[in-house]
Amino acid sequence: MIAFSKFARGAAVAGLIGMTAAPALAQAQPYPDNPPPDDRYERAQDAYQAHQACESQKTNHAVAGALIGGVLGAVVGSQVSGRGARTEGSVLGGGGGAIAGAAIGSSSTNCEAAPPVVYVAPPPPPVYVPPPPVCDWAQDVLYMPDGSEMHRQVHVCQDHRGRWRVAP
Repeated sequence: MIAFSKFARGAAVAGLIGMTAAPALAQAQPYPDNPPPDDRYERAQDAYQAHQACESQKTNHAVAGALIGGVLGAVVGSQVSGRGARTEGSVLGGGGGAIAGAAIGSSSTNCEAAPPVVYVAPPPPPVYVPPPPVCDWAQDVLYMPDGSEMHRQVHVCQDHRGRWRVAP
């Protein structure tokens, strides 16, 4: 019976240490540091940081609840157990109190009210739109083989280099 109680004590202490350390190790990683130049990204990042702060607070409450519950459970378990089993009562009460305290501490913080984390893609790059063509009317002079001139109105537009060309 003595070997069982030492084993039970060791298992309960190891379980208590594992339960209090596990929530602190489960932290989410932040987004990479390449923010697109957009206000929507900043708002999404603010929402993400608020959610992360809430989750961190929830973890801290769970750890504190496990510690407080473990101590109170050990005291109550020691007092409730029989005369020959006070150690076992302390160990079992401490483990049960730690589990209950962690659950109560974790549920005391509501992170569901935080806005959802949404990554908003940056807007597409601007598309080059050429300016409308500059066009006008001009007078074209045709020189005939007999030396006479013929004048006519033609429609001309500037090309991309600024040269005037007869429009088709």
